[in-house]
Amino acid sequence: GADGTNGTNGIDGIDGINGIDGANGIDGINGTDGTNGIDGANGVDGANGIDGAVGAPGATGGTGPPGPRGFTGLDGAPGANGTNGQDGAPGADGNDGIDGIDGAVGATGPAGATGLTGSTGPQGIQGPAGNDGVVGAVGATGATGATGATGGYPVHYIGESYGGGIVFYVYDGGQHGLIAATADQSSGIRWYGGSHTSTRARADGIGAGLKNTAIIIANQGPVDGAAFAATVCNEPQVVGGVNYGDWYLPSKVELNLMYQNIGQGDALGLGNVGGFANFYYWCSTEYDYFSAWRQSFFSGGQDLGNKSNGGGVRSVRAF
Repeated sequence: GADGTNGTNGIDGIDGINGIDGANGIDGINGTDGTNGIDGANGVDGANGIDGAVGAPGATGGTGPPGPRGFTGLDGAPGANGTNGQDGAPGADGNDGIDGIDGAVGATGPAGATGLTGSTGPQGIQGPAGNDGVVGAVGATGATGATGATGGYPVHYIGESYGGGIVFYVYDGGQHGLIAATADQSSGIRWYGGSHTSTRARADGIGAGLKNTAIIIANQGPVDGAAFAATVCNEPQVVGGVNYGDWYLPSKVELNLMYQNIGQGDALGLGNVGGFANFYYWCSTEYDYFSAWRQSFFSGGQDLGNKSNGGGVRSVRAF
């Protein structure tokens, strides 16, 4: 290990004895006190005393840190083999082995002689009923009977001026149908009330426009307060002194019936008796939050239009 630190120095030795003072000069005669005489010179310093004894050795310093580890020595020679231990006790018997596969079945022996016929057993329980047979072909449709009396109700026809407008669709033998107003309520009005939302006015078919109109007004009416397609069609109309208050914006199917029966479609040969213009008309059937269905009364095609765009509207009512 490293050397320990040096011990503390010993205490200095005692100073030597001062040398003997020189002899005093002879006193002068006392006269008048003169000036003080000059001090005599200092005597010679005495020789240095002998050095004191060497102090005792200091205490031993603390042990230094361990030196680096030496290299590992070579492996010693293998020791001699020990003597064999005693044999262990015999192990327990193992489990029985798996049974072998059964041998093949022997050949069937010859049939024995037929025994005597036994007595007839009791009648068995009746089995479930069988499935029904195939339904026969439908017979030919009989001839249509004569049309019954209307019971005193008037019969109406397409193109007739009735109920505040022009009849464009009939059913129940002309007792019921749909009427279009005689003129457009607008030639360029928006479909929505100012907000692109999904109103869920998706109904289509005969009479569906009435429900759609109510849904649209409930959803869009409070938005900005300005008029739109459903509100102008829902306004009452006085015709011939009668106030009709059940008008609505037609559904997609109802709008097409107007085009075909009393418009430019001319499906019945009546011509454009409804007086429709050659532009797009809105219907009440919505497609999604952004667009609704409309129909061109020039080509007859139906497609989607942005709800904020302007279009014509023609109100209808039922009878």
